[in-house]
Amino acid sequence: MAEGLRIEDGLRRNGVPAEIDLQNRSLKGQLKQANKQGAAYAVIIGEQELKQKLGVVRDMNNNSQENVALDDIVEYLKKQMQR
Repeated sequence: MAEGLRIEDGLRRNGVPAEIDLQNRSLKGQLKQANKQGAAYAVIIGEQELKQKLGVVRDMNNNSQENVALDDIVEYLKKQMQR
């Protein structure tokens, strides 16, 4: 949770809208909600991702996803949002 909050804060500080799910929904439920809200991207950080220090950045428009180092997610999404 702490890593997710850190990334959310970094995104917001850089003008990228961000929201973290605190309702303990399933991953499918969270992605469904993100899609419903019109999110362009979703960042998935589970236990495995934390161990690997990676986040999965999912493009909600074409359902592609890419592993990105946790420390690079903010810059990665800033660049993606500028396209």
